[in-house]
Amino acid sequence: MTSAMLLPKCPRERDPKYLRWIKQQPEWRCLVTRRDDAVACHLRSVGAGGSDYWVFPLIQPLHDESHRRPEFFCRYKTVLAEWFYGLPVLHGRFRAR
Repeated sequence: MTSAMLLPKCPRERDPKYLRWIKQQPEWRCLVTRRDDAVACHLRSVGAGGSDYWVFPLIQPLHDESHRRPEFFCRYKTVLAEWFYGLPVLHGRFRAR
């Protein structure tokens, strides 16, 4: 057993109300295609303790690609950076409602 196996797993931040709310916001469009049928893609995978507050919109085929190809995030780093730069505004609107 390696020492990494002894580390506790990060607890996952879950908030189904936030996920439902964010998908209703006008900003919720696929970052690549701008289509409005986007799904929530967690920045850190759910299995690794990814937070529901750190999601971004992608259509399902691109979401699947993001899991298969590590270079996906390099290819779309600008649009991802813009999304996460504006995320505090969305979080503020969610908490203010």
